[in-house]
Amino acid sequence: VQQISSSMDISGTKCDFTVQVQLRFCLSETSCPQEDHFPPNLCVKVNGKPCSLPGYLPPTKNGVEPKQPSRPINITSLVRLSTTVPNTIVVSWTAEIGRSYSMAVYLVKQLSSSVLLQRLRIKGIRNPDHSRALIKEKLTADPDSEIATTSLRVSLLCPVLLI
Repeated sequence: VQQISSSMDISGTKCDFTVQVQLRFCLSETSCPQEDHFPPNLCVKVNGKPCSLPGYLPPTKNGVEPKQPSRPINITSLVRLSTTVPNTIVVSWTAEIGRSYSMAVYLVKQLSSSVLLQRLRIKGIRNPDHSRALIKEKLTADPDSEIATTSLRVSLLCPVLLI
């Protein structure tokens, strides 16, 4: 509670915290590390107040259902910052046969861009071939790929004569 309260940053009309309480969801699979994955029709209430979830992304192809990006949910603004008053989290979703989900509550600290840049410099430079391989892997034609083409600019000029 003390860490969160002391991290409050009031700039303008918005109140932000550099130390946050976040909810994360993933598939209950223990064979490998799991990425964030929201259960279907997820509904979260913190201390009786509904928690807003990320909006749906527009589909990359016609006829494909829009996807909801699964990422940590910041619930700091809904948490009671008191050591004497308990907090309650109520979670519900539509069950899926053969799939179970896990939820975790984390206390996290947001880092500034200068701190992140400093950490990257300490790590050193990565081999360019490794970066190329990572980019090629991300750009595969996988429908669940992290990267989706949303627009493509093409020149109508002749590539030889440039007319």
